[in-house]
Amino acid sequence: MTPADQRWIPARRCRGVLAGLALVLLGGCAAPPPPPPLPHSAYVWQRQWDDALRAALRDSRADFAGLRVLALQRDARGNWIETAPDLAALRADGRALVLVARLDGSAPDWPGVELAARLNALLQRWHEAGLAAAVEIDHDCASARLAGYAQQLTALRRQLPAQTRLSITALPAWTAASDLPALLAAVDESVLQVHAVASPAAGLFDAAQALRWSQAWAQRSRKPFLLALPAYGARLKLAADGAVEAVESEQSLPRRSVGERELKVDPAAVAGLLRQLQTQRPAQLAGVIWFRLPRAGDRRAWSLPTLQAVIHAQPLRPRLRLQQQAQADGAIDLVLDNEGSLDAPLPRYWRVQGDCPAGDAASGYVFERDGAGAVFRLADADDLRAGGRRPLGWLRCRGGAPVLTQSD
Repeated sequence: MTPADQRWIPARRCRGVLAGLALVLLGGCAAPPPPPPLPHSAYVWQRQWDDALRAALRDSRADFAGLRVLALQRDARGNWIETAPDLAALRADGRALVLVARLDGSAPDWPGVELAARLNALLQRWHEAGLAAAVEIDHDCASARLAGYAQQLTALRRQLPAQTRLSITALPAWTAASDLPALLAAVDESVLQVHAVASPAAGLFDAAQALRWSQAWAQRSRKPFLLALPAYGARLKLAADGAVEAVESEQSLPRRSVGERELKVDPAAVAGLLRQLQTQRPAQLAGVIWFRLPRAGDRRAWSLPTLQAVIHAQPLRPRLRLQQQAQADGAIDLVLDNEGSLDAPLPRYWRVQGDCPAGDAASGYVFERDGAGAVFRLADADDLRAGGRRPLGWLRCRGGAPVLTQSD
């Protein structure tokens, strides 16, 4: 080896060491990978189990990791109501389950002994059906009574089967309470509800406020918590002076009222909150729970395609399509489909271009003629649900298929 070769050896080694060091430094400066997506679950709050609800379970298998099923209620007067979930359907579904007991916060007492007995009977019934479930207590306790609530939950936990996980729904108003640490110490997790917690007249949901509430809760909670988000609307029943007399949502209320007001939650606003949570995730936030599982016929819940689009960060838009279906007798059936992910406002008019001497309308439309020809007119403003279908009517035409144009 020549002296020149010997001189190059240390230089080559030094360059190799420096290159490796540079890679280490660059790796240390790289941005950390984003956190994995938050898991999603859904509340099954329907009291009647039917084919539509079973279909909703089937169609949402890829969207929700778990289900929280309303099984027991106690109203303000102390009356108990047990729902009748389809345990065979839940077993076939196979997702993680939480049995929910809803206790009205305005009841004057805490039914500790009877609550434990009823929960144990339900858990046993579910166990015999091949189901394992955690327990959630949904109780809107006053902030001043949280210390007593913590003691009641501690006593309840001792009466449940060993290893049964216990969670509670929580209100943002509890965040500043001095007794909150004792309450959270009594349970395995909490579910922070950020919808329908203010005056109904103020609306159901505020995305910016929900983010602040979740961040504040994370400062107080040392245990995992979930965020309960809305996928529904409500109708306010109003008195003559505008005061709210009742709120109608998952159940229709027979009560008459002087006035009514519809409250809706904008899917785009909730989708925006999910994007923020993905990049500004509060400590201990372990997932999202949706209230409630959409079911066909539930007019105040979002449609399942809307909720799926929000969960999976897909575009939110309606897509209305008119189909013409020729019949054997020569008539043409007209059918509207919403193939988008948002409810579509129905057009006020569908004007017919063609020689169509006969026709009729359906589903809220009226078939009539004016100086320009035949037209389908919508009697009252309405929407077509995402993924929904509605007949517009039928026509009998000469000289080929008609052309229909929409206008408002």
